[in-house]
Amino acid sequence: MSDYTYDDSFYGLLTVFALLFESKVNPASIENENSHADLFRIPEFIDTDERRAEHLLAKIKTELPKSTLRYFTFAFFSESPRREIVLYHYLKLAFAHSDVNARRDNPWVAKTLSLAHKVGKEVHRYKGFVRFSRLPDDLYYAVIKPDYNILPLLAPHFVKRLSDQNWIIHDLKRGQGVFYDQRECRIGTIAKTDKIPVTQTEQFYRRLWKQYFDTIGISERSNPRLQQQFIPLRYRKHLVEMAETVPPNP
Repeated sequence: MSDYTYDDSFYGLLTVFALLFESKVNPASIENENSHADLFRIPEFIDTDERRAEHLLAKIKTELPKSTLRYFTFAFFSESPRREIVLYHYLKLAFAHSDVNARRDNPWVAKTLSLAHKVGKEVHRYKGFVRFSRLPDDLYYAVIKPDYNILPLLAPHFVKRLSDQNWIIHDLKRGQGVFYDQRECRIGTIAKTDKIPVTQTEQFYRRLWKQYFDTIGISERSNPRLQQQFIPLRYRKHLVEMAETVPPNP
């Protein structure tokens, strides 16, 4: 049994899995290149092979239930430590047992589904919590700071919803952004910025939205605890209507 490492990309991990399945080798460990190195082990680095990764992805799509690919993908973007070895055993089981997702007593399956559920829950929440601001040149910009690496999973929703706009969703936590120009979506590095040059029109609508939110609120029925259940504090910083409800950092 050997140790392997890869470039921390989705296709990179699929490449590792494809090679392992082809050679029928069970790995001792699979870690991404950003993991802390073990001085007593020298893992073999596997270069990403898009052709090989695409072949395995096609096999997953044709031979396994759609839910399996969804759970696998969402769990990958959880960024959970040592998720790679979990997903290896999960996928290996999936090819051997079509009912793999019903085998929740299996630790590999249980861990994968748990990670996927957490990521899926955050993707669902952010579909309603993303707020775009209008920048010059009709570019719309939104800031998020999710627990998980959800940009690749969130982008398709906004491509459908805002297909006739140019927009950016900026993940401050990871220094990444998803860019859409009405033709294609790309994910790349984007610098952190505290202030963005919003247009006067945007500022006007922000004030209207905040005024509307304040107007519909009934002070006698204020329930901060219930409000936090629906809109946790960590989401509020980037919501226009909640901007003044976020407590200051200690």
